[in-house]
Amino acid sequence: MKLSVIIVNYNVRAFLEQCLFSLEAALAGMDSEVWVVDNASTDDGWKELKAVFPDVKWLENQTNEGFGRANNQALKNVCGEFVLFLNPDTLVPENALQTCIRFFEENEQAGAVGVKMLDGSGTFLPESKRGNPGLFTSVCKLLGLHHIFPRSKVFARYYMGHLPDHENNPVEVLAGAFVMVRKEVLDVTGGFDERFFMYGEDIDLSYRINQTKLPSKDILWQTWYVADAGIIHFKGESTNRGSLKYHVLFYKAMAQFVQKHYASGPASFFRIFIVCAIVMKASVSGIVKIFSGVIRFFSKTVNLLIHHKRAATEKNYIEFTSYKKAWVAGSKEDGERVGDILRQNDVLAEVFLLNGTFKEWEQTLRAGDMIVWCGHRDISLNSFIRFMASHKEFSYYFHCPRSKSIIGSSHKKRSGEVFLQKS
Repeated sequence: MKLSVIIVNYNVRAFLEQCLFSLEAALAGMDSEVWVVDNASTDDGWKELKAVFPDVKWLENQTNEGFGRANNQALKNVCGEFVLFLNPDTLVPENALQTCIRFFEENEQAGAVGVKMLDGSGTFLPESKRGNPGLFTSVCKLLGLHHIFPRSKVFARYYMGHLPDHENNPVEVLAGAFVMVRKEVLDVTGGFDERFFMYGEDIDLSYRINQTKLPSKDILWQTWYVADAGIIHFKGESTNRGSLKYHVLFYKAMAQFVQKHYASGPASFFRIFIVCAIVMKASVSGIVKIFSGVIRFFSKTVNLLIHHKRAATEKNYIEFTSYKKAWVAGSKEDGERVGDILRQNDVLAEVFLLNGTFKEWEQTLRAGDMIVWCGHRDISLNSFIRFMASHKEFSYYFHCPRSKSIIGSSHKKRSGEVFLQKS
């Protein structure tokens, strides 16, 4: 069984680097190919990765073609029995891909699978399993009813909250950050609908898969959420999810999906809803920006006062730097390299090696400590992800030994931190 992996990159060079390193371990022993399509990144740093990953097949666009079209460019050239559409701001554990392949082999009706996704802090991402965005479902999401009734089959349908996070289940929609599809299914359904520039194309593809019959059988393919496999999806790296622009693009894509797949009546109501949603989001965003500006002003004023007070008494006080205790899950060489990168980025950190079992870690670490995973020889990325999920009190970062960067992200709605090696 051959697996073809397709990644669309846009201005996330450091995250792409770590993603490709994680894929090396996840694809070990598998017949595979990896395609990277750069969507006219304004940062040319990604080109340096061509020499680091010579086996990767690279495509370069001169303009941003959108997520769906860029994926389709590579899809025309793949030769695997399975195709994985993967975001560059992800880390794939050693067993995740094999787990998905095995699930396909054991479930004839599975046409596509997604996995359990955690953000950079170890928090479960509810978009790992979703429902079709009908009018009522979208209204519930806009009003935040899924937060009030997180396990309701009615009010939390957008994230299929009634389905347990830890159980495999067929779902209506898989997130485009990680969706593995049988090539024979794509040969019938086609790839992504290129009319969706950003957002909605994964919903549309999932819908079409679930409407397609198996060859010579009177049953439909299914899209499955596979909880047995998990990845890290940092999110927020290519798009500011708290911005008005994001909400406009998101709800516009939802309207486009409804107009394509539902009757004209519901589509008309949905368009009215979209206008109301955008006006509401614009109003909320404006109010939030005003209050955020006021808070930043007072915060900056307080910090300046503290700075002047400390500067008067401490000769070695350095402005605009932070002091942290950094624990490195890796070798002595990893620790030295991490320390060098942090210092080059003006992060004052005392670096320690983190050894032993997870229980020993719990006795050693203190809330707020920084943990940098460096491909620890005794602790897999898969087990480290499970540790993250149950220990939210630490800050997590990742640095593969051959890479020139350290990445991390504490919240799905904000861009993550990137520390680059400068020499």
